[in-house]
Amino acid sequence: MLFGAIAILFCLWVGEGLVAWLSLPIPPAVVGMLVLFVGLLLFGRLPVGIDQSAQRLLAIMSLCFVPAGVGIMAYTQMLSGQWLAILFALITSTLIGILLTAWTLQRLCK
Repeated sequence: MLFGAIAILFCLWVGEGLVAWLSLPIPPAVVGMLVLFVGLLLFGRLPVGIDQSAQRLLAIMSLCFVPAGVGIMAYTQMLSGQWLAILFALITSTLIGILLTAWTLQRLCK
């Protein structure tokens, strides 16, 4: 499992370096995931250590959302005046995400 954690952190580190070096407008974590994805494609299978580490990270993933929830609770007064704009943005972005996913899936299935 230590190998898996080191491999995941290494991919994140490479993503950080690539974003800084190439001045990419993409979050380093996304680039790190792409590096991990390419590495797994080249390796041909999912190593047990990476699988175990990923399962542990997924198990505690809900903790990542705690700061966002606290922020929403801390700024409830300010956000209460913007509820219509927030609702519109949530619905619109969800619909766009669903439509783009469906379009992409349709294109890939052809």
